[in-house]
Amino acid sequence: MAKVIHAFNVVFLALITIAKLLIIAMTVIVGVTVYLRYVVGRGVRWSAEMAQVLQVWFTFIAMALGVRKGMHISINIMPENLSPKISFVLAKLQNVLVGGVGVVMFMYGRQLVQSTMRSVLPATGMPSGYLYLIMPICGVLLIAESLIDLFGIDRRDGWMAPYLGEDEIELEEQMEHGKEEGERLFGSEANETAVKENGNG
Repeated sequence: MAKVIHAFNVVFLALITIAKLLIIAMTVIVGVTVYLRYVVGRGVRWSAEMAQVLQVWFTFIAMALGVRKGMHISINIMPENLSPKISFVLAKLQNVLVGGVGVVMFMYGRQLVQSTMRSVLPATGMPSGYLYLIMPICGVLLIAESLIDLFGIDRRDGWMAPYLGEDEIELEEQMEHGKEEGERLFGSEANETAVKENGNG
């Protein structure tokens, strides 16, 4: 099991690198295309199509990374006001639902890739299946991440910190500090309000 977890951690690092390269490539392609079209007066035929492929891949990779890091938008008002047992059950239900989405993405994504491999994209001549290939891959990642969270498996990802870069580590530290500061601020405001109400009473 430890080897499997380590393999997924390596895949996670690889996805971060790929996502960075994709966003750089999209920026370069779109920037060069705009320059050539409006300054030079000629465009690149395949640029829009390639940018679309890169955007699709980046979106699905970001989805998988967001599930792992818990970065997707969520509403925490209800779980925070429920008992720990109910919150635990809701968290596990969330893991099951995420895994279900991963299963659907894998099954139908694989069918979509198989059915579109014989057609080609008009500008690049690339098989259309390559556009959707990231979908079943992302499905597998969602299934794996949901199972890890569902069974509370230790990710053993402490060794990854040096590879994530100082910016990401600093961002996580700032977010944690901001959370603590917010709790302290709102906590002190609540105490001041209670003191004033008691004084008026």
